[in-house]
Formats: sequence, structure tokens, C-alpha cells
Amino acid sequence: MSTDLQKPTIQAPPVTKWQGLWELMRFHKPIGTWLLAAPTAWALVIASNGWPEAKLLIIFSLGVVVMRSAGCVVNDLADQDLDGHVERTRTRPLITGAVTANEALVLLGILLFLALLLVLMTNPFTVMLSFFGAGLAMIYPLHEALDPPATVCSRGGVFMVNPHGICRCHQHITPGVMVVIRCQFVVDRCL
Repeated sequence: MSTDLQKPTIQAPPVTKWQGLWELMRFHKPIGTWLLAAPTAWALVIASNGWPEAKLLIIFSLGVVVMRSAGCVVNDLADQDLDGHVERTRTRPLITGAVTANEALVLLGILLFLALLLVLMTNPFTVMLSFFGAGLAMIYPLHEALDPPATVCSRGGVFMVNPHGICRCHQHITPGVMVVIRCQFVVDRCL
């Protein structure tokens, strides 16, 4: 079995560059932002022993939006060779050509710079922790390629599975295409 995937030709409605960038950051699907905002708000409430300062609430709220967007860009860059073969992801901007990989990298740089500006408005300990957090956000999308347990998906379903792999792969792979997606079992078991 060859592991080389040919980039499929995807027909998608034409979009402007700005629409492509908007979709690359997943602003049209805000649920991910809300999923990050909830634990961030809880952490702020716990750390402040009650209601957090308005300044911190604004900084961290904006940080959630910026870093969620950056994570989406990194994810699409990491998965651009696979996304065209998955029904759910085949119309993403990097696949359709609405946004190039270089444009996505520039956008990622801008988002990370904005995140840095936001975190610099906090205390030195938070700034230090932010580099660790940003590092995790940047490498997490690569975990599929770096961790040995594999989830094998094809039209028939999942052969070697973990719970997250089933949700991600089942009925999303293009018929006739076999894709090996490496998954981090420990993290996926907790989701």
C-alpha cells in the first residue's frame, strides 16, 4: 500500500481571499471558541477567588479567540495532504486553493504576534506559561503523525480503533481511499 496521497481536485464555490482566511480560522464555526472559553473562564474565576478583573477577562477572552484561530490554521497546515480525502474537510480553504500555505503561515504569524501582545499585558509568570501553552497548541495537530498507534480508515469503517478515531474517521473518508491516521491513544481516551 502506498502512503502517498495525490491532492484531489476539489470543486468549491469561489470565495474571496478574506472569506478563505475567515474560514481557515473557523470563525464561521464558533463552537470551538466556546469550548475553549468555558475552561478559561473557570480558571480565571478560580485564580481570582471570585470575579476576575475586567482587564484579565478581556485579555483572556481575546486570547481564546486568537489562539483558537491559530490552532485551526496549524491544524489545516498539518492535515492539508489528508483533508482533501475526507468528506467533512474537503472544502477547507487550503484544499480548495482559496488560501495558499504561505498565506496561512503569514496569518499564523500575525495571530501568534497578537497573542504575544495580549499576554504581555499580564504578569511575568503568565507570559512564561504562555510559551508552553503556545507550544502545545502548535504541536498538538502534529500528534497524529508523531504517535505510533494507528487508526486505519477506509470506506468500510475503522479497523484498528480508539474512541476519538472512530468519531473522526467513520463515514468521512472518500470511497476507495485508504488513509492511515496516527492517533495519540492516551489523549484520545480522555476525550
